[in-house]
Amino acid sequence: MLLLAHPYFLRDDAKQLARMQPYPPLATLLCAAVLREQGHDVTLFDAMLADGMDDFRAALAASQPEVVAIVEDSFNYVTKMCTVRLREATIEMIAAARERGCRVLVGGSDATDHPTRYLDAGADAVLLGEPEATLAEVAGIWRRDRGGSLLDVAGLALRDARTEAVHVTAPRGGVRDLDALPLPAWDLVDAEAYRLAWRRAHGRLSWNVVTSRGCPYGCNWCAKPVFGRRYAQRSPASVAEELRRLAAEVAPDHVWFADDIFGLTRRWIEQFAVEVRAREVRIPFMIQCRADLVSDDVARALAAAGCEEVWMGVESGSQRILDAMEKGTTVNEVRTATRALRANGIRACWFLQLGYPSEQWDDVLATRDLVRGERPDDVGVSVAYPLPGTKFHAVVQAELGARTNWMESGELAMLFRGTYTTAFYRRLRDALHAEARIAGSRSPRTRTRTARRASRAWPSWAIDVTQPAMLPPAVEAFDAVAARFDARFGEWRSVAAQRRAVRAELARAFPRGARLLEIGGGTGLDARWLAARGREVQLTDPAPSMVRLACTTLRSQRGPEPRVLGAEELARWATERESAGEPRFDGAFSNFAALNCVDEPARFARGLAALVREGAPALLVLFGTLCPGELVVQLALGDARSALRRRARGAVPARLGGRDFTVRYHTARDLVRAMAPWFRLRRRMGVGVLVPPSAAEPWISRHPALVRTLERADRVLARPLAPLGDHVLYWFERTSAPAPASP
Repeated sequence: MLLLAHPYFLRDDAKQLARMQPYPPLATLLCAAVLREQGHDVTLFDAMLADGMDDFRAALAASQPEVVAIVEDSFNYVTKMCTVRLREATIEMIAAARERGCRVLVGGSDATDHPTRYLDAGADAVLLGEPEATLAEVAGIWRRDRGGSLLDVAGLALRDARTEAVHVTAPRGGVRDLDALPLPAWDLVDAEAYRLAWRRAHGRLSWNVVTSRGCPYGCNWCAKPVFGRRYAQRSPASVAEELRRLAAEVAPDHVWFADDIFGLTRRWIEQFAVEVRAREVRIPFMIQCRADLVSDDVARALAAAGCEEVWMGVESGSQRILDAMEKGTTVNEVRTATRALRANGIRACWFLQLGYPSEQWDDVLATRDLVRGERPDDVGVSVAYPLPGTKFHAVVQAELGARTNWMESGELAMLFRGTYTTAFYRRLRDALHAEARIAGSRSPRTRTRTARRASRAWPSWAIDVTQPAMLPPAVEAFDAVAARFDARFGEWRSVAAQRRAVRAELARAFPRGARLLEIGGGTGLDARWLAARGREVQLTDPAPSMVRLACTTLRSQRGPEPRVLGAEELARWATERESAGEPRFDGAFSNFAALNCVDEPARFARGLAALVREGAPALLVLFGTLCPGELVVQLALGDARSALRRRARGAVPARLGGRDFTVRYHTARDLVRAMAPWFRLRRRMGVGVLVPPSAAEPWISRHPALVRTLERADRVLARPLAPLGDHVLYWFERTSAPAPASP
């Protein structure tokens, strides 16, 4: 007697237990069918709906097998995650079988990646890769001779009897002619138990079928330990015939095709629809597919065959992240596929992956915006999960600690040093699910009202829990003082006077109704002022804490929510906006020297050029390079070195909130050169020519009459003495030069 088993106990996986979508162990049942064809007496322990390990021990006692083969269902994505609980269950099953004197074989993703772990636990051999042929050959040897040598069996890892070293035999190729395989041994599972579980939870029974093995694509995070990157496919007639037999023997109401990629080509799917109609066995089904494979023709063919739901590996709404993943798809392909499926009455559902290395807040927002824009019918959200054998794992391997696997499928823990924390991604998962529910609301009024509330609240909580692993020094300094920034600087009369001068120019440059981009917007004071006067402002700032406060400042104003985005990241965002079909801004501005923290103004200019329309004003306020007011104040304080710091070129040391960083005092010539050819300088004006700089605080604020007098004088001297201002406002205009190509 040979006992086949698999180690996935649904009760040990809280997320999947709550979903209650149990499927029979398809790979295990295929092994059983192959063994039966060769004359073996086979029984099965199905852990899926079992109460626990005592049920396995009872199965051992009842069947008294000579051989126990623990074979994971490698077609089920849950087992591919190699969770700790799945591993622990396998090891406990090995021990229980060994206690009864059984020979033990183990096969599955984790066993293929880590055979020594299971050999150390007591397994006689590990089945590497596809299990059917290897298991059948081993079973045949042991039927003839229980102690027969396995050294000549391809596709195994086992202990050398003399040296105890782990020996890996010659590799075994995968099954090529999938049509030659028997149908799964459905009779070995309790179909009625599955029917009862499904109908109680969902009102219908779903069953699993597979039409292919492997995936030919090269996403660098995707592990393929069992089937590899090859792609083998059954004929459409073979699959349709299995559906006919399945309908007669099990009678499911729905089918899940568990392939990594279903169909692959339009021709195969169209022929499959023909074969299904010929057998009159049209069962509603669900598949996984890639966005770049779903055209209008494919969607029509799927609908004709009975498809009601397609899950696509969308992963991210950021093209930059998709490219980093080597996904080979585009955001536009996601949009096209989603719309094609919906047009043919098929639910379009997305798998989303968060936390991939280098993902930043604007990438997260791009994903959220894609969900809002395309309204998928459902989403599944996970975080980047490094598994052995992938390029992604190789990149982050040095950052992995003692824990390299999740306990269960819903843990959603960051196992490497990501941009944000586990807590952030868990809340973001919930928020994205909420976005999908909002998008799926049938009532437009309800959807609009709910989305409006989410738009106001979403960024606030998200930024509260984002804890970047590392911010640039200047951003970190401003992020650290965000909570007290306005209290420290906003009350000073010198700052208020300079802000009034800048706002007068902003009002002159941008008419009511203009859609504006603010770079380095801080806590949102200028954006709020403009919004109250009929302008719509998209605030950006690289400091998460500043943006969090800006969300609060602007909560009562209409318009887009603030974004965490650096001035030198504009080009990437421009590409994503263009892909989404979003219009360009009517103008842009940056106040109070945010751009003095930018090392490469030309890079900023390229990004800005792709975001604003031709003729749009761009008002940029930077530190002046010669400020007599600061010179006088610093000399009076006895600090000659600081008095001349603005004349320095290159990176100049600065300090804020106890943190060191550098700034750059860009000259007018350098700035004009960096902005060309996309922007031309129309004029410039000094801001704070006579109104002293903040270095004169708090003394100057104690003399309000003096400040008012100097402010009036500044209105006269701002143009002729522009280079002498504490700040200089540069009024640029977007030229007709074509927007630069994406970097």
